[in-house]
Order: sequence, then structure tokens, then C-alpha cells
Amino acid sequence: MKLADKYLPPLPDGEYTVYVTQDVETEPAVRMDASESVGERYAGKKESFEARTEFDIISRGFTLLQDDVFSVYPAEHMQGDFQGEVPFLVSGARTLPWMYGDGRLPWVALIVIGEEDAGVSETDIPIEELLSGKTESLYFPASAMPSKYVEKKEDCCHILDIPLVLFREIMPKKAETEYLCHSEYTPLADTEEQVSGMDGFFSVVIGNRFIPPGKAAVHLVSVLGYPDYGSSEYEGYDKVRLVSLYHWGVCCEPQERVDFRRVMEQLDSGMFQGNRKNRLSEAGVCAKEHYTRSGDRTGSLYHSPLVPYKPEDIPQVMEPGCSADSLLVYDKESGVFDVTYAAAWQYGRMAALSEDGTAQKVADCRNQIQRNFRKEAAENMAYRMEPDYGETCVKLAGIWSGRERKTK
Repeated sequence: MKLADKYLPPLPDGEYTVYVTQDVETEPAVRMDASESVGERYAGKKESFEARTEFDIISRGFTLLQDDVFSVYPAEHMQGDFQGEVPFLVSGARTLPWMYGDGRLPWVALIVIGEEDAGVSETDIPIEELLSGKTESLYFPASAMPSKYVEKKEDCCHILDIPLVLFREIMPKKAETEYLCHSEYTPLADTEEQVSGMDGFFSVVIGNRFIPPGKAAVHLVSVLGYPDYGSSEYEGYDKVRLVSLYHWGVCCEPQERVDFRRVMEQLDSGMFQGNRKNRLSEAGVCAKEHYTRSGDRTGSLYHSPLVPYKPEDIPQVMEPGCSADSLLVYDKESGVFDVTYAAAWQYGRMAALSEDGTAQKVADCRNQIQRNFRKEAAENMAYRMEPDYGETCVKLAGIWSGRERKTK
């Protein structure tokens, strides 16, 4: 992977004019004779042709295509413990953050709005209404928006109306936006087919705020024409309007840090009393829904490792197992499998692989076995392809002997 602070477009947005001039020689130059007077026609004639064309470089200024978004983190509608993490958006358009403006600072920012951030409203309105509408208590620099853009005026865009106090709290400073965007190159030749065809250049926009607990919305907003939040231009306004180019929702569910003792103290022992009328319950066995590897649905028995009494004898497995399925024990009385040892084997493997050192050793061991296997297969193939020189010499001697007899 290669990182760069920015990737500017070859030509910034704007109006351009191309002039082309071509000189064509209509009469070739003639070698002048000394007896003739020097004339202009002897030097040849040329004509000039000019062509002029005008074109505009424009891009999307109020919306963002889904195809321009390669990935986001956290993923849309994802739930998890994201405390202490900032969101980011990866775009396959390498110049996205620097398409507008002078190229020194990005024209976009990634902000996070939590469910506790009061006073925020969002809706979809036509672009024409956005640029023409004006509210005294709402700050929106319509004059600083792109004069030409890909979208049509009747197309809708997503807007946010944020209280000025919250705006000053969650928006990054102008000087910070430069460090919240960067470009990167990642080789994709060995990736999955739908990604390997891409050129590997991406742009990344990072948020400046940790994801708050509860439901939150992440917005990629345009900051064209907005002064720094401490500017006096905001004085007299109650809210600030932002154009959200792309947005998605996440849910942060902080996990409570508990230890083993606290968990055990909060257990309700009533569920472990057992049922004297139920043989399985009395033996400390519970029935579990079991899906086989072929997809069939059945039931199985499971002995919990934590019971307040000594359960009946559990079938013993003496031989070490190489997989969880090899440790399934068939209960003849009930006619179903006992998955106690299989579950323990699976848990042990997950616990071992959760350690980086162990997982790396297992991967190294597997790679070494594969290398040895390929090396042995190559040696065996080379051995089979090696010619028997002794047998070849005998055959050649016989051939030459036959030729000598024919000659004589």
C-alpha cells in the first residue's frame, strides 16, 4: 500500500478553451536563380488554419453516486461497540475530496450526528429550491456552490439543518480537513474478481468525532464556501444548512466490562435445580437444536460444564479428535448425538486461535506442510520423468548392430 496526502485532478473544474493552429505550405519553396530577381513567390507560400473549441469540466456537486463509494466503516446499519472509533469513507474516485476549490483543502468533511444531538433536521429538496431559497435565521452560502454541476436542477439532494451551537461543536476546523483526507494505492491483482479490475487508487475521508453511544448517522457533507466555525459570519443565525452528499446509519452498543465473578454472582440458580420427573434434566443434560453440515435439522444433547451437582456418567472419549465431528457421541438410549465433547473441542480451537501467536504458528505449520507436499510431488514427478540411460544405451547398441549386419 502506498499513501499520499492528496491526488489532485489533472484539470480543476471550470470553463476551458482550446486553440489549435496549423500552418500548411501551399506552394513549395523554389530554388532561386541568380539571374532572376528575388521575389516572395520563390520562398513558397503558407496558409494558417485555426480551430477553437470550448468545454467545461464539471462533476457532481450535491449528490454522490453509490458506485463512487467503495466501502464505509462502520458498515451501514452495523451494530457493535464502536466507542473510541472514528468512521471513514473509501471512494474509488481518487480525486473526490479535491474536485472543487483550489486543491489546497478538501471540499468535503465527514461528520457524525448522534441521537442525543437535539435540533437536527434533515430532508430531501430539489437543488433549484436549495439554491434559490433563503431564510434569515438559516446560514447557507448558496453563492459559493458550484455554478455548473452534473445534476439537474429538479434533482433532489439531502440537506441537514444543524443548530449553530452543535455545528461549531462537531465540524472540523478548516486546517484539520487537510489531515482528514488522503489518497492511497492498493494492489488488487490477487483480490476477488469484482475488485481486481479496479486500478487500485482510492481516496479516504475520515471523521473527526468518535461515534457516540446509541444510534448515529454519518454524513459526507460539502464545506464549499463555509468559513471556519469561529467566524463572525455566523452571527445572527440560529442554524446552518449543509448538503449531505452521502450518509449511512450505525448503532453503537457499548459492552459492559464484567469479570467471571460478577457473572456468576448474577446467575439465577433456579434454572439449575433440575426436574426430578425428567431424566435428562436430572442428569444435567439439556436438549439443543442441531444443524448438521448437510443442512438437516435435528436435536442433540449437551452437558454444561457448570452444574451444581454431579451429573450421571458422561460417555468417555479416549482418542484425540482431529475435528469437532469426530467427537460426537451417539446416545443409544435417546437415539441422538451428545455434542458435549464436540462443543468443548470447538471452543478450545476458537480460544487458541484468538491468540495472535498461536494462530500464526498454525498458519506457518500449514504452509510448511503444503510446501513439503508440493516439493515431494515435484521430486516424484522428476524421478518418473528421468530417463533410464542404461536401457537407452542397450537399445541404441541393438539398432547399430542391426544396421551393421544390413550393410555387410
